[in-house]
Amino acid sequence: MNFAPAINAKSSVAFGFIDTTSPPYGILAAFNRIKGPKEAVTMPDSDHNNITPQQQGAFFMRSKEVLDSLRTTGDFKPDTGWASH
Repeated sequence: MNFAPAINAKSSVAFGFIDTTSPPYGILAAFNRIKGPKEAVTMPDSDHNNITPQQQGAFFMRSKEVLDSLRTTGDFKPDTGWASH
């Protein structure tokens, strides 16, 4: 949260809605403070990654797209329409 305003790089941030280790309201608060282009990958049925890994499909799919784009073009375009997903 303290360092989020210093982030100017493009960011893809995933968070689970039922995560009690890193609660979504804290992740969303930090996400909102990121200055650079950003996207949120929401996982409504996901707890923390070591508890419900089977619910992280959205993160695995999007992170593969982002990494593939970075490998081939050196860049990626954040999906800013995350709230509609």
